[in-house]
Amino acid sequence: MTPLRRLAGRPWVLAATFVTLLTGCSGRSTPSTPDASASWSAPGGSSSVLFGGNKSLLHQPLVGPKLAIVRTYHELAHDDFPSAEDTQALNQGAALLTSFGKGEWTSIASGAQDSAIRSFLTKVDQAAVDHHLGAIYVTFNHEADLINGERPADFVKAWDHIHSLATDLKVNWQDGGRIHWALILTQGAYAPARASRYWPGAGNVDVVGVDGYNAADCRKHPFTDTYAATGKPEQPAQLFSQAVSFAARHGNLPVFIAEWGSVPYHTARTRADFIKAMASYITAHPSIRSEMYWDAHGQNNACDYNLANDPTATSALAAMAADSRFQAKP
Repeated sequence: MTPLRRLAGRPWVLAATFVTLLTGCSGRSTPSTPDASASWSAPGGSSSVLFGGNKSLLHQPLVGPKLAIVRTYHELAHDDFPSAEDTQALNQGAALLTSFGKGEWTSIASGAQDSAIRSFLTKVDQAAVDHHLGAIYVTFNHEADLINGERPADFVKAWDHIHSLATDLKVNWQDGGRIHWALILTQGAYAPARASRYWPGAGNVDVVGVDGYNAADCRKHPFTDTYAATGKPEQPAQLFSQAVSFAARHGNLPVFIAEWGSVPYHTARTRADFIKAMASYITAHPSIRSEMYWDAHGQNNACDYNLANDPTATSALAAMAADSRFQAKP
């Protein structure tokens, strides 16, 4: 299925100018060039949302088979696309939101890593063709706002250079390819003015992505406490509303919640309640077109977002997946 496109200034609709993709063949299809007067939007039917998560959720019996999009991660030095997780997700009919690169922005902007970048982009685009997907979503250096020792201006230069390489390869959706670009920052980066420092420009971004967690006071006790023992649970609006506003100000772009999760609380229902609150928040904001639960421990701390030992929270996430509002197809 092709991704939906949003006509400028209009509600989410199934535009008559859809790109036609040839499926059922092993070779590369050649979609028509999109109408320049229309801007692309995220997939889904009417108001439905792509339900997704990270690789761990692929192994959750109640949730894994329902994933429409899976979050995966790569580094240019390893040239390992598609990984086992990419392949498993693709074989299950899911799309990908996949990251590549980490730092080295000046080197990338100078062209020093062009060979590795071209290889990655070509493989990603071909994977979409091989699995009959209208889109695979790509982000360069997700959470760039957390990278120390690098300058935002160099991130923008690196992004622009990479996007130009993709244009030359004709793998961007505007040129008949399958790649759509998501800028992903942490929820804290979307404070007024800060995210703009990492903004590569409307022509180079298709999706505004945001990572945010209901961690409460867990981060104050690294490697000692997986629970939010005393902190007040955060609410979805606290985590994501500024990203939604940023996307609206930058061309009314669709929003992907690329990572989200909740730590357990000593009151068992709290995490399940947060998941239910997320479902309500997302459906109340039509610009949010995808969400991906992070089913793992936090990096560099002991915050535990994993649902394996929390049947109440797992059931809440499974109910979200079963909700017709979260059943968009890639």
